[in-house]
Amino acid sequence: MSRPPLALLTSAVLLVAGLAGCHGHVDTHAVLLRAPVPSAGSRVEVYVVGQTPPRRFYEMGFVQAVGFADTANPEELVRGLVQKGQELGCEAVVRVQVDVGYTKAHASGVCVRWLDAATDSTYVAPSLPSAPRPAPAYRPTPAPRPLEPSPSNINPGRGN
Repeated sequence: MSRPPLALLTSAVLLVAGLAGCHGHVDTHAVLLRAPVPSAGSRVEVYVVGQTPPRRFYEMGFVQAVGFADTANPEELVRGLVQKGQELGCEAVVRVQVDVGYTKAHASGVCVRWLDAATDSTYVAPSLPSAPRPAPAYRPTPAPRPLEPSPSNINPGRGN
């Protein structure tokens, strides 16, 4: 009986040690619609889909958290969204959705700041271009052609 090579034994030991110490992590990402602002130091509020936020707001950007292995749970994902929101200077994350799988989970939401009562009346949303786009040219939809008799339907004895 021959002994396994030392390289094979070493790689097996490293693989088992790596799997035993496999802990999850949360990756966070953001797509910004506006420049980040300094954080006010207050807590970032979280509102899931279906909950109505208490005040009017404007969007700062979209935030996302992806959890792997041990951190593939809603608590860790929401914590990641809140941390990313604090980095961007958001006051709340609204429309939060969470999808949890066996070893991977995903959460996303919209990072917002509240509109103050003073700015609420003066805030103007960006407008669309003033010139309307021309309507596309009308093209009729193609109509099917009438059915032609197939060669198997032609009866040579009847004179077709």
